[in-house]
Amino acid sequence: EELNGFTIFDACEKPIGKIIRLVEMPQQLLAEVSYQQQLVLIPVVEDWILHFDKRKKRIDMDLPEGLLPD
Repeated sequence: EELNGFTIFDACEKPIGKIIRLVEMPQQLLAEVSYQQQLVLIPVVEDWILHFDKRKKRIDMDLPEGLLPD
């Protein structure tokens, strides 16, 4: 499914950023997101997805500590 334009939120419902594009790697799918004016890659891991709302173009994720830059 095409996820470009979906917004990723953390477990506290704070917006992380919009998905700019998906990057397919042999081991996993990565979402390229603009976060605090820099591009970051977030692994699209099913176990990390708390809620997916196609209509609102929203993905709530429980991201591990240290994944995003400070």
